[in-house]
Amino acid sequence: QSNHAKKELERIFKPKATTRLIYNGVDSRIFKPLKLEDKNPALLFAGGTDLYRKGADVFFHSFVNLKKEIPELKAIVIGASSPGNFEKLLKERGISKTDLEFFNRVPYTKMPLLLNRASVILVPSFHETFGSIAAEAMACGKAVVASDSTALPEVVGNAGVLAKTGSVKDFAEKTKRLLENKALRKKIGKKARERVLENFTAEKTVNGYLKLFRSLK
Repeated sequence: QSNHAKKELERIFKPKATTRLIYNGVDSRIFKPLKLEDKNPALLFAGGTDLYRKGADVFFHSFVNLKKEIPELKAIVIGASSPGNFEKLLKERGISKTDLEFFNRVPYTKMPLLLNRASVILVPSFHETFGSIAAEAMACGKAVVASDSTALPEVVGNAGVLAKTGSVKDFAEKTKRLLENKALRKKIGKKARERVLENFTAEKTVNGYLKLFRSLK
């Protein structure tokens, strides 16, 4: 999955045999840039609003803070059918239900359509062994703002933006910079897709496993 996951596995289980790293792969034929970006700026979060580990609280608080400065800002939330625990926060801050779209379950082939609608994808997870949503968004040529911990820096590299894990302030500030600079978003998005094609394609994953299986004969 990632060097982070590999090191964690070696630390916990102390395997006697040599461990090999094979990254998760993204189908770059499905996850690709499409000219579908919404007219109004939009942030996207995927992972379930009830999962603390995915940083849903960081996303919603960042969105609320940014909404003050960018009134037309919208949010796309994948993995939940409603705001759940954050309904009170949104109501208190005067956020209309029309400003957010919730998708409980999204078929794999439909994910690229939603990712391409967004201006910026936020991945504020507290822990990831890889970070598939970050890689998929990057494959779509999208600017990603991700936590600076566990496997996310390894996936994002220099082709995205890292924010301090758990910091609403840092996520909001770095996201605002991208929302206000379309040229920068485009530049980062281009670099992001190139990084995925070089490191995280499904073909590379398959070839990695084939090489491993052949070595066991």
